[in-house]
Amino acid sequence: MYEPETLKTIRGALKTPPSLRGCHVGRYMEYFVEGHVPAEALGVLARQHPAGLGVGAESAAARHEPPSSSHAGGTPGVTLYDQNGNAHPWWSGLGA
Repeated sequence: MYEPETLKTIRGALKTPPSLRGCHVGRYMEYFVEGHVPAEALGVLARQHPAGLGVGAESAAARHEPPSSSHAGGTPGVTLYDQNGNAHPWWSGLGA
């Protein structure tokens, strides 16, 4: 792990949509992960392997603001971003 001065280059390499700018970004398997994506959602991502570029916590799109909608236990939902960068609700933590 390392902390560069800016995440711009990393976000470009991971093809993170410009609307997503959480407090951090990473790569998990072949996906980008933006913001505070729950570990449970990453487990589902590993099992399902959905087509897409990556996932982001709902709060990542709000640029460091609290999640606009929380689910059970205050867990933010997770959005899947397709190959064109379009957002699709994907994981809510409910019944997962």
